Amino acid sequence: MGLYGSIWDNSRFPTYSKYCSNHAWLFHVCEFNNQHEIHLSIPHAKLSLKSIHDRALMDVATDFLTSKGDLKSFNRVRIMHGAVSLSDITTANGQSIDRIFLASLAFEGSRNDFYWPVKHHVSPSDYTVWCKTLEYIFPNEHMLAPLGPWIVNTDADWLAHWEWFVTADGEFLYYQDSPERWHRFLKKPHSHHSIFSEFLVEPDPPPVPLL
Repeated sequence: MGLYGSIWDNSRFPTYSKYCSNHAWLFHVCEFNNQHEIHLSIPHAKLSLKSIHDRALMDVATDFLTSKGDLKSFNRVRIMHGAVSLSDITTANGQSIDRIFLASLAFEGSRNDFYWPVKHHVSPSDYTVWCKTLEYIFPNEHMLAPLGPWIVNTDADWLAHWEWFVTADGEFLYYQDSPERWHRFLKKPHSHHSIFSEFLVEPDPPPVPLL
């Protein structure tokens, strides 16, 4: 359902029932529980925020979308990208959208370790709803308020879920093509932002601290 917290929370059923598939037995269990005010407390793994001001994408989408059709469209594209939270589609500084998620192709990387269900066919109209909704969430491609500091257990979390890194001294830019394949780019002399397009391929993670 793409929301934080317990799936047994009946108060949220009216929201996610608008866009979740009703072909699964779990949906009907939650529907029955909601109708008959049955409250379960069976423990299970829960989705949670990844930065201080993070929110689940489907929670945010309901702020702007009211029709079931639009919510289902947005959800189909979200699942295609394998994204749960705002932080999944936002730049690492939490201030603007990562433009790769505006493309009409599925994101080839991974922002989490979740096992995703069979993904739906995504139509051009689904993309339209997705992009228009992101225009509300990210006016001029920026967050109205930054997501704030990240909540990470270890530095390894960064290596697992991000592709681009810069060394602390700003001299090198690294792209992680895979855990065993890194592209190292050199900053141009006397420049703050320009990087040479040529790169070296390295088999191991950089031996220096990365940002």
